[in-house]
Amino acid sequence: MPEAWHKPVKTDIRMKTIVIEDKQRIESIILQADACFVGITDLEGNPYVVPMNFGYENDTLYLHSGPEGGKIEMLQRNNNVCITFSLGHKLVYQHKQVACSYSMRSESAMCRGKVEFIEDMEEKRHALDIIMRHYTKDQFSYSDPAVRNVKVWKVPVDQMTGKVFGLRADEKP
Repeated sequence: MPEAWHKPVKTDIRMKTIVIEDKQRIESIILQADACFVGITDLEGNPYVVPMNFGYENDTLYLHSGPEGGKIEMLQRNNNVCITFSLGHKLVYQHKQVACSYSMRSESAMCRGKVEFIEDMEEKRHALDIIMRHYTKDQFSYSDPAVRNVKVWKVPVDQMTGKVFGLRADEKP
């Protein structure tokens, strides 16, 4: 056996993850995302994650759903949520022929809070405007039946974190 086979070769092929400390940068990720993923606890205590449209303003996330159903039942039992956002997915690697050196370059934000359901009609309209502004600059009006028949979620953000994934060891975020 050649002697070189017995010598360990030390190479750093790890990708690094950087914690984002700057709140404005975390909020930038949220504001650039076109959907979020809402983690809820189901009625059996298991994780349940659903993609949703959203709006964000003044440290508060706004979402909407039908007035009834599984998500509403789950949230009535446990209103704690974890909402994630992810951007810029790009496959990267340190060494093309080393499978373990591959990673996904991305940025993410994660928010935790408690869902409060908005019942006041004008407050619902305001929240719906915040959601719609995330997707378009158009102005909208909402009929009373439409507003009555939508469940609007308000999630004041209790905790917000962010990360950058998939940086090469010599790369800056």
